[in-house]
Amino acid sequence: MSGLETVGASLVSRAMSSAAAGDFVGALNAADRIISNPASTPDDVTTAAQLSSAIWSRRARLGRSVDLLGWLGPEALSGNVGPAATAAVAVGNTALAAALVRAPFAGPPSDTVIGFRDLAMALLESINGDARRARTAAIRSAAMSRSDEPGIVSANAIAILMSLHTGDIARAASIAERTVAADSVDSWFGDLHLLLAAWTSLLAGAEDHARGMLADLDLQTMTEREALWALALRCSLARRSGDIGDLTVVMRDAADLLDTVNADLFSIFPIGELWLGAIRTGDEDVISHLVDELDDLLRRLGDPPAWSSTYHWYAVQAAILADQPMRLVPHAHALRDASETKGDPHSAALAAAGRVWLAVLRGQFDADEVSKAAQTLATIGLSWDGARLASEAALRASDTADATALLQVARSLRPAADRTGTATAASALSERETEVANLLVLGHTYKDIGARLFISAKTVEHHVARIRIRLGAESRPEMMSMLRAIGHGSAGH
Repeated sequence: MSGLETVGASLVSRAMSSAAAGDFVGALNAADRIISNPASTPDDVTTAAQLSSAIWSRRARLGRSVDLLGWLGPEALSGNVGPAATAAVAVGNTALAAALVRAPFAGPPSDTVIGFRDLAMALLESINGDARRARTAAIRSAAMSRSDEPGIVSANAIAILMSLHTGDIARAASIAERTVAADSVDSWFGDLHLLLAAWTSLLAGAEDHARGMLADLDLQTMTEREALWALALRCSLARRSGDIGDLTVVMRDAADLLDTVNADLFSIFPIGELWLGAIRTGDEDVISHLVDELDDLLRRLGDPPAWSSTYHWYAVQAAILADQPMRLVPHAHALRDASETKGDPHSAALAAAGRVWLAVLRGQFDADEVSKAAQTLATIGLSWDGARLASEAALRASDTADATALLQVARSLRPAADRTGTATAASALSERETEVANLLVLGHTYKDIGARLFISAKTVEHHVARIRIRLGAESRPEMMSMLRAIGHGSAGH
């Protein structure tokens, strides 16, 4: 063996060892030296490029991974043609994906090789065909894969994501549970699988379970893709609990990370969630570039409902949070078009909810339609959004009976651990808090209430804060709708 070959082999060993130890910078540096050295053997170059691709994928720079894989070509990729094609679809390069899938096998057709090829074909189907059929194919192919060794994509993670994106929370939870149970301690995708399991729990309404799973993970050792999901989970939990302080901390922690990653099909959920968090804290500019990347990617792919419906729903929520209803119109139309022209049931549910939400914002809605839309959202893993829709409608309802019924719907859709009985909360209000609540519902300012009750405006503010805590309201509008439904501000109070 020549000296150059010895150095090459040594660098390959160093790159692999560094990756196994979690030193991804060292691994990338060693791999890059192998790739750029004209004296490196073809096998060493292939090994180094594929290792770099796997690391860049975990660093949420899947475009870089695809550049390397496309450069290698199908013959060098051999058994990794399927993962490479899957990654290519995720960044919008369907032409490369199709070419890779059509390439003949350069090695034995093992279960893993066939499984990943089928996964790539399922992902292509999700872009151009039926989302549910694509999901089924992805789940079938995931059953043939392994996730312990370094790889570009996790078939199980993609199966979970496709289930979530098509509103099948139960199936996503089942796959996540099996995957986490089967992972070894040092599984390459172990943290990602745990985070997806936590996300699935969150959407299923088990917020405490999701919070506990997140607490068990070491955030300091995560790569960028895992960190993106972890921060999105923290963001969602803070947003749902109304903890603006924690939300501010999350967005501060996310700011640097968001400058280093790129958007792909597998990051729609975390980017969407952090988008909403950024709007709440007034930091939308820190994530707007990733939102634009997602928008461009989905447009290039033809706005496939299997992936774009989730993005459009986040855009609807972003417009509502930003108090810019007209921003939601094109996204509501996109959901409607997916429902009508492509017959996608998940898009149909989101389109109906978007239409109803717009009617609520305009103050022209039917309480029964709101209730139906809210409950439909709950069936596809958006129970918290459904509760918000019903609460917003309750606040704007002119009829007390409608307001009460909608409030009941809102409360029924919240996780049981986060619900507080309205009657119990109402009876827990002190005499002074009851007086403040009545005047608040009647539209008086803190200063006016203070003058009437001979207390300071600051004291009124403290009373209002305690009222909100007693009611378990997540926002001021929800607190107001709850007080109205209880009967505050009426003649009886």
